[in-house]
Amino acid sequence: MLVCGCNFKISNFPMFSAKFLKLEQLDQELGHPADTAGVSIDGTGRVGTYSYAAPEIEQGWPKIDEKADMYSLGAVFFELWHPFGTAMERHVVLSDLKLKGEVPPTWAAEFPEQKSLLQRLMSPAPSDRPSATDLLQNAFPPRMESELLDGK
Repeated sequence: MLVCGCNFKISNFPMFSAKFLKLEQLDQELGHPADTAGVSIDGTGRVGTYSYAAPEIEQGWPKIDEKADMYSLGAVFFELWHPFGTAMERHVVLSDLKLKGEVPPTWAAEFPEQKSLLQRLMSPAPSDRPSATDLLQNAFPPRMESELLDGK
């Protein structure tokens, strides 16, 4: 059972939101003119939740790719596996994860496979993060019985 008091929004995933949603759907405070709605933009415009933002977004790299979304997925993945008692605990734990790459030792001991996956997803270097295809093929979810029978 997953317990999470999180408020997930599509705008927390920068590349998806920037490329596939109308700009006015992302954030009314961006100040973009209405005639740019639905137009693909480069970068993310720093939209989303700080805890989920990849380092390359914060550093203003000129080219951001889908690996930024894998970083965000790592933060969401961790939140789904680690319940928080208070907003302050969430802030402290997510800050340690983002800034130091540290997770609570008890969580790491209880979920070593998840910790390994989390470290890959939230690697500071985008090239060290798995692609979505790699993640689906090698990490999770478990294959469906029909896929196992078909040999896929």
